[in-house]
Amino acid sequence: MDDNGYYLYAITKDKGFSNGIVGGAGISPKHATGVIRDSGLAAIVSAVPLSEFGQESLAVNIQNLTWLEPRARVHDNIIRQLAVQATIVPVRFGTVYFTADSIRQLLANDSERLHAVLESLEGLWEMGVTLYFDKKTVVNEASKLDADVQFLQEKISQAGPGTSYLLERKLETNQARLAELVMQRQVAHAMEMLQAVSKAVKQGMLSPLPNDQNTLYVGLACLIDETQMESFKAHVESWKTEVCPTGVAARVTGPWPPYSFCSWDNKIS
Repeated sequence: MDDNGYYLYAITKDKGFSNGIVGGAGISPKHATGVIRDSGLAAIVSAVPLSEFGQESLAVNIQNLTWLEPRARVHDNIIRQLAVQATIVPVRFGTVYFTADSIRQLLANDSERLHAVLESLEGLWEMGVTLYFDKKTVVNEASKLDADVQFLQEKISQAGPGTSYLLERKLETNQARLAELVMQRQVAHAMEMLQAVSKAVKQGMLSPLPNDQNTLYVGLACLIDETQMESFKAHVESWKTEVCPTGVAARVTGPWPPYSFCSWDNKIS
């Protein structure tokens, strides 16, 4: 086995692809990016030391944020530069092959699917919309309209210490259930709004922020025609101003290469 492997960034069509797009430093700065071609496809790669990017070494290194962060940034920057100049299938971080022949075989074996994915992504970019929920505010607003919560609050105000404790626990359970229901409903409404101006929308998991358990967030990935970027942003801003419920904030990011809508392991959704 060679000391170096081939780090794969993205795949594009060979037709019309210019070698001038590549040649800058790769994820391992000693090695420039280059191209491996087969079956009408071009794989953008660079050499990497297997002592650092081999399977076992990589599994350890990605746990080290000091090692990971600058390399993830290089990976992303290279893919962004490629996406500006060609339609690409971006490949996830840390995809390494031992030989150039193994990448050629990959292109040959998956050429039909890759050509189809590239055709489907022509002129499309990914935009992100992240929704943030202030749980306390969502609960308070929803409680004003929920008869069960209002009934329990009234009972608590009239109960003695022992009974009020049990009722408060029941109220907390009901409010947690209510908050989850309301947030999921608001995510669904946002999805409908985004689907009206997107080719496709994907929803992430509703999760608490790592250092703020009162704030929950969900990421929504939108596939957008490159000619519709500004109208998409304007549509979301209008929704934020006129429709976005109390206790909910939204942030738009992008454009990005369409990571969420093609994956090396799965066909485009």
